[in-house]
Amino acid sequence: MSIRVTCNKCHTRFNVSEKFAGKEGPCPKCKAKIRVPMPTEEVRIEAPKTKGPTDTEGRAIVDPILRKDTVLSTVQIVLLVVGMVGFLALAFAMRYVVSDWESQLGGVVLGVGAFLMAVPLLFITYHIIRDNELEPFAGMELWKRIGICSVVFAASWVALPAAAYVFNGQFPEASWVLASLIMFAAGAVASMGSFEFEWLLGVVHYGLYFAVGIIARVLAGLDALPHTPRATPGGVDPWATSMIESAAAIADFVCVCC
Repeated sequence: MSIRVTCNKCHTRFNVSEKFAGKEGPCPKCKAKIRVPMPTEEVRIEAPKTKGPTDTEGRAIVDPILRKDTVLSTVQIVLLVVGMVGFLALAFAMRYVVSDWESQLGGVVLGVGAFLMAVPLLFITYHIIRDNELEPFAGMELWKRIGICSVVFAASWVALPAAAYVFNGQFPEASWVLASLIMFAAGAVASMGSFEFEWLLGVVHYGLYFAVGIIARVLAGLDALPHTPRATPGGVDPWATSMIESAAAIADFVCVCC
């Protein structure tokens, strides 16, 4: 076993056999007299075995906080994918069940469907786009946040008749633009508040929900975007009334589930 020696004059480092321990001799480079230390005098520098503050014996004073990442299991992924595919299949079947979407029943189906679509979709997208540096939400805490955000996402569709009312049933393009701004702003704020997303991720989060909602509408035999409410002699559009009733149905549905 060799001993590491450093010359005090030229600072050259070299190894010396253990049999010269405690003896003196010339440095092989500068010839200055140096003393080979004993093995017990050798200084060893080791990496710390624990992170954080330690006592004089190297034992940790405070136990480190270990973060446990939440990873979706294969069974969870399969169930969620099957659930979303089943929902879209149900939306396709509804085109043959509901004949009048402008009726009260049609509005209730749209409202409840918008909420039921949001729940598994938010669960999937949260685990996809969340910040891995942050502690993930899990368990009942996560489902509460998903439920609140799902209500806001589903209720955001009411912005369409509200925007049309602002324009008095005219200028459908302007109504859609205004409604889209309101919907995406509300959805982004709901995502930020529920899942601690940044603004851009909140917009992307709602955008994914909005895109799936458009696909579900097409499969159900509806227009990709809800049509502009028509002006009526009585001043009350049945489509707008149906949408408002849908929002109330969503709230009632959530209260019953909770």
